[in-house]
Amino acid sequence: MKFKPLAHVAGLAASLALAATLGAGAAHAQDAKNRIIRFGYGLNEMSNQGRATKLFAEEVEKNSGGKMKLRAIGAAALGSDVQMQQALIGGAQEMMVGSTATLVGITKEMAI
Repeated sequence: MKFKPLAHVAGLAASLALAATLGAGAAHAQDAKNRIIRFGYGLNEMSNQGRATKLFAEEVEKNSGGKMKLRAIGAAALGSDVQMQQALIGGAQEMMVGSTATLVGITKEMAI
């Protein structure tokens, strides 16, 4: 089994996530409202999380025609995973990368 470079895998994941966000894809970019998405993650910008988030941000901006921009905030600057999860629930933050282990306190099914 060959492993693909991180950039390729992250690019594929970013493209799939963006397609899901925009519905049919770039065709709907003209309908998208200008928006800045706060995206928090716990590690630094040189980590896999940081590099993948940067690539995702570039894909979001490109595929939305520049109407959607991702503001990547790393190094746990927005708080711990639990704090970021609460910010998601409260609407102060739109996206995050974090540990699924902390989701057990929110959704019991994550303990399975």
